[in-house]
Amino acid sequence: MKEYLVVENEIINRTKYIYFDGILDFSTINSLHEDDYEINESFDMLILDISKLDFIDSTGVGLFINLIHESKDNAVQLNINGATEQVEEILETLGVYQVLAAI
Repeated sequence: MKEYLVVENEIINRTKYIYFDGILDFSTINSLHEDDYEINESFDMLILDISKLDFIDSTGVGLFINLIHESKDNAVQLNINGATEQVEEILETLGVYQVLAAI
């Protein structure tokens, strides 16, 4: 398993893509820059591409929950794409998809 986190983002046609690679946990969360996950009026949709995310803990889940709420507050649709089986199980267990569906 990778021991790092790389986050890249781009905006294409008013959709912001955030690509996560590695592990998103308490030991890597500080490597994120506010620009990586800033939500603003320059886009209408936010897609979290987590296909290369090997692991996420409650710290990373907290970031996703905050992004879900911030997206709602800014009228931005949010999708989470590409979860591996292990990450999918963690997101389901910790209720991320339930929060996403409720908003």
